[in-house]
Amino acid sequence: MKERIIEKIIRKTILKSFFSLDLSSAQEEIASTAIVKKYAKAIRSAAFKAILIIPAIALLDIGIIVSVLIPTTMVVGGAWFAISLANVKKKFESFGRELTTSLFDAFISALLVLGLLTFFSLNTALLDFLTQSIRGNLYLEIISGLLGAYVMMSILYDLFSGALKYDINDAMLTGQAEAAEIYFKDSLSSLNITALSLREGKNLEVANYYLGKAFEYLSFEIKELSHSTPPSVLGKMEKRVSELLKNPQMPQKEADLISTSLIEDFMGLCINIGNSREDKEAFKSIKFEIKRIKKNHEPQHLVDTRFATILKDIAKLLVNRGEILFRKN
Repeated sequence: MKERIIEKIIRKTILKSFFSLDLSSAQEEIASTAIVKKYAKAIRSAAFKAILIIPAIALLDIGIIVSVLIPTTMVVGGAWFAISLANVKKKFESFGRELTTSLFDAFISALLVLGLLTFFSLNTALLDFLTQSIRGNLYLEIISGLLGAYVMMSILYDLFSGALKYDINDAMLTGQAEAAEIYFKDSLSSLNITALSLREGKNLEVANYYLGKAFEYLSFEIKELSHSTPPSVLGKMEKRVSELLKNPQMPQKEADLISTSLIEDFMGLCINIGNSREDKEAFKSIKFEIKRIKKNHEPQHLVDTRFATILKDIAKLLVNRGEILFRKN
């Protein structure tokens, strides 16, 4: 029940302006998941720790708490604002949420304790009035000290845990950006090289093989950039690509049918062309060329030239739009 109340407060007050925006279903789901599995959970944990440390603040010397808490808050605050889930692989999404929850918990706990310290420091007369009858009680001071130590160690542990989890995630990313950049450039150059080769004129078998390699690169890019593409769609595309590569001697009509179906699959996944005139013209050109290929049984050289135009336009869309091409705003 408490967690539901916290979720409602976050949604209706703190993030009210955010949820008033025109969010896509995917964006709203991400935000709602974060509220339930991260923010509400961390705030509840931090509030519990803040309650536990109140006796220590009220009955003991708060100088030690302040000396530990201030540098801890600075460190955890810096870590929290520096960390980005954009650097967490999709495969490790739940793990990424776990590590940011640890840091968020430590940060919020430290802020709440600082708030309590500020309140009691500014209201010493009220504090003395409330605690004068129990001050000097050895057992209460021991319990207060143990509870305060637990809270401070818990904050430090959350910071340690979040740092360790982030570091292991960082290790998983070693060389990934460089490898992705190399393969992306290689993919685009392959599309352009294939387009150039088709324009120069190749015999049927070589042309089919070139098309197969180009679509192999294209299917890989779709798999990497379009995280929402159903595995069944990717599986069918990879199967048709394999047919072109394994049997480039197939008749032109059969190869054209496979190639056009792969291009149409790509076009079906392009759900965010954007407002750029260049991108719109490229997409329009692809549709036109596909229509002409399917409508007329043209000579191989002319059909290959149309495929070359299509591959150039696909490469242009991938360069200009990237992963945005495959997802809603």
